[in-house]
Amino acid sequence: MKLAWLQCVDPSILKTLEAKLIYALKPKLNEQLPSSNTLFSYLHKANQSTSPTKTQGSKLAHAILAALVDAPCSGYDLAKRFDGSVGFFWSASHQQIYRELSKLEDQGSISAESIVQAGRPDKKLYTVTDLGEQQLKDWIAQPCEPTPIKDDLLVKIFAGHIASNQMILAELERHQKAHLEKLSTYKDLEQECLQNPQELPESAKFQYLTLLNGITYETHWLAWCDQVIQTIKKL
Repeated sequence: MKLAWLQCVDPSILKTLEAKLIYALKPKLNEQLPSSNTLFSYLHKANQSTSPTKTQGSKLAHAILAALVDAPCSGYDLAKRFDGSVGFFWSASHQQIYRELSKLEDQGSISAESIVQAGRPDKKLYTVTDLGEQQLKDWIAQPCEPTPIKDDLLVKIFAGHIASNQMILAELERHQKAHLEKLSTYKDLEQECLQNPQELPESAKFQYLTLLNGITYETHWLAWCDQVIQTIKKL
């Protein structure tokens, strides 16, 4: 057994420092240690929660780290990002986001700075720590499987022969309108990106690639929808 002693002159960074050491050294602690030993209890908990192969136990955690890695922001602003750009490919409720932020802060993946606001409640500004960035890099390096399709509309079309054609067409046209609106939003964003493509930072260029995926998907979906509508009208 090896023991080490590290003196920390700034208590405010102690939790983050401990989490980093645990992530790097991966100590195997005795699970029978008394719970009254605060330091060892925390170390054991952090060792379990910062494993790079189980990054925070939630896929939402990776999406949050990805949204924060370029620039700090408050929980409110992060939730708005999930209503917009990040939300185009990863949806989450505001409650889910705030719960995950709390977990990530406890695990040392992000840090929070309290910002005093005149006449308004203080807000927290969240920043990805070095540990959180490394966890995100580790996750990116891991292979991921294609997401299985679960689409209610396709199930309805599959069994559409038991319903009226008018009913199926009405449902298709409702979806068609929603996809047209989303494609229009994507196209507007694309025009903003293409105004000065050379001036885009590298991070924005990678984010633009996700936008291209959205445009391609919506365009393909609308082409399929139009084909299906024309086919049903001929039945």
